[in-house]
Amino acid sequence: MKQRFVFLFALSLTAALVFGCGIFSERYEKTETEDRTISAIGKTKLVLENISGRIELNQSTDSGVIRIVARKEISVRKKDLDKPFDEIKIRIDTIGNEIRIEADINTKTKTKFFNFGSMKGPKVEYELYVPANLQLDISNVNGAVTAGSISGDLKIELVNGDVNIENFTGLFESEITNGEISLGVDSTTGIDIETINGSVDLTFGSNVSANLKVETTNGKIIEENLSMSNVKREKKYLKADIGTNPSTSVSVSTVNGRVTLKGKGKNWQ
Repeated sequence: MKQRFVFLFALSLTAALVFGCGIFSERYEKTETEDRTISAIGKTKLVLENISGRIELNQSTDSGVIRIVARKEISVRKKDLDKPFDEIKIRIDTIGNEIRIEADINTKTKTKFFNFGSMKGPKVEYELYVPANLQLDISNVNGAVTAGSISGDLKIELVNGDVNIENFTGLFESEITNGEISLGVDSTTGIDIETINGSVDLTFGSNVSANLKVETTNGKIIEENLSMSNVKREKKYLKADIGTNPSTSVSVSTVNGRVTLKGKGKNWQ
């Protein structure tokens, strides 16, 4: 994982210690939802960095608008329940052609340092509604990423969490330490998946043509309902072509996990 993941992971541990602990004081769940809309005009890329919480990606029907729904959650003492929610602030930067989203966690609260109660730390769950062809760069320390019918380049980096994406169109890149990937592809300009612990499940639509390269250290490679040509196979390695014009690269590499390649629809038979 990249350096920013080391920083985010360390920050998540710190946040869990600071916010999640409490001797002699019961903790209560405090939540708040922010629903914000920003212009997508002139924007080509959206970057989201999260520490903890699920991320859901949705295709917007409005090409000029991006909607961001953020549900913030934290454990506090009872006397802090009715105070303004200033423990987590959502920061959105829109300078240039990029949009950057991240949560600022205020660790300077009145929570005592040497508290040892609930270890539930702060989290933010996001729902993003984005127009087609906006490049997405998503990173998360703890939490799943889900999407349906996304059209555009997508990059995902996770430490702990699963990825579940259906009806994808575009370039897909993913690095996961602990988690499974399920990706349904309608068409693609390239796929690059790297995992350490977790299975990979790829389903290709009948219009997909690609050069496949699959490697696993500890796991099986399985094909279902998939017609391949120019096949080169070893126990933990597979190289093959699918489709009528296999010029696009699809690369999958996993250390501990099964890789399943599927063809969707009868046209693969």
